[in-house]
Parts: sequence; C-alpha cells; structure tokens
Amino acid sequence: MSLLSRSLIAFGLLLVSFASPLGTAVAANTADESSLKEATTKCLLQDRDACASVGMAYYLGQNVAQNYSLATEYLTLACDLQDSDCCGLVGWIYLRGLGGTQNNELAVKFYDKACALQNNFACRSFGTMYLRGYGVSPNHALAAKYFAQSCELQYGPACIDLARMYEQGQGVEQNESTAAEYYAKGMGFMTQEERKNFHVLQMNGKLKASQTA
Repeated sequence: MSLLSRSLIAFGLLLVSFASPLGTAVAANTADESSLKEATTKCLLQDRDACASVGMAYYLGQNVAQNYSLATEYLTLACDLQDSDCCGLVGWIYLRGLGGTQNNELAVKFYDKACALQNNFACRSFGTMYLRGYGVSPNHALAAKYFAQSCELQYGPACIDLARMYEQGQGVEQNESTAAEYYAKGMGFMTQEERKNFHVLQMNGKLKASQTA
C-alpha cells in the first residue's frame, strides 16, 4: 500500500458516493517541513512514496501553502509509478476542478486507472459517477460493472450498491434473489460503523431474506 490512507480516497470521490471523511492517518502520511525538500528530491528519482507524500502535503496545505497544481503534479508522478490511491485522488481533483483544473475526461482517465490497479474505493466511486452522471453521461450498465469490480475486491458498500441495482433493475436484470445475495455479501465485508452508515435496519431485512431463501 502507498502512504495515502484509503479513507482519503473515500473522502474524494466519496463525497460523490457519500463515504467516510478524511482519516487521522492522513496527517502522518504527509512530509513535514524538514523532510519535504528531501522527499521532493527522492520523488524526482522515482520514489513513489516520496511523490505521494509531497503531493499530499500540497493537497492538504500541511507545512506548505496549499497548491492544487503542485499537488496534481506530484500525485500524478506517484500514479505513474502505479500508486492507485494517488490515481484516484488526481481523478477527484480533475472531477471537482480544484485549483481551476476541472476536466471530466481526465477525471475518468485517472479513476479508470485507479480501478484497473484494483483500488476498490476508486472502482466504487467510478461506478457512482456513472450511476449519478457526475462528470460522465449516466450509464447504469457501467455503474453495475464497476460496483461489481469493487465488490469482488471486498468493498462492502459497493456490494450494497450493486444489490440495490438488482433490486430495482437498473443496468441489470431485476432479480430479488441476486439482490439479497449481494446485500448479504456486502454486510459481511463491512465494518460495524459502515453498517450504521448504510441504514442497518434496511440491510438486515435483505440479509434475513438471503438466509431464509
């Protein structure tokens, strides 16, 4: 794993997919003032974690002036070195136009790469983009595809998203039995806190349906 916490990616597109906020681990993953110069030098030597650290420092404005342009530059270098978290965050920067860099085409490119690198948060967020039409034309079939990828990577909320699509027949053939299976699968992957965030009472109903089928 890279130095970026996964909860950061949940915060990015996750504002789109209504996931958790920034985690406390993020601060520890950025370069402090004394090490920022060293990390910048290491990044130029293709040290992936150093690029991620510098990019996060500029993204958060920690020990340096916040600068989304420089954040994008260093996070992209880390992404080029196969850091899936950084790819997802660059996609978020372009999607939201942080620092005046709004570009839906590039947002799709970086989220697609993050998902291809098996980042389950990014796959789920990419699916949410297609489900709700954020930066792309709505496409329920593609939404289901990316939710399925994320679910296979054991991200519970994506399994719940896919279950709802089967329940409603969005992008997939309506199938209550398959929906119940994905609800149960998602519940199994989720933490107690995530279950609360996904309306446990409703989810429990689907889980019981699966268990008694």
